Amino acid sequence: MDKMCATKAVKSGNADAAAKKHTKECAVACTDSGFGLVTGNKFYLFDSKGNELAQAMLKSTKKTDSLGIEVIGIVDGDKIKVDSLKEVE
Repeated sequence: MDKMCATKAVKSGNADAAAKKHTKECAVACTDSGFGLVTGNKFYLFDSKGNELAQAMLKSTKKTDSLGIEVIGIVDGDKIKVDSLKEVE
């Protein structure tokens, strides 16, 4: 999810549900805010490699919403140093 929308989703108290409804179109429009992982009503911002991988995934996915990913990396506070991303169902 993009950072701009994730910030709003976390404030709503139900970020996980908002993330499931978040669309590819919105994520692409908000690319400049950066990307990250929403889980447990928290948002973890990706590093620059994670942002590049997320942008590539958005370009290649056939899905329009309910975008799920598996993130491999190291969590450091509220950020993730991303090694890889994999689209999941």
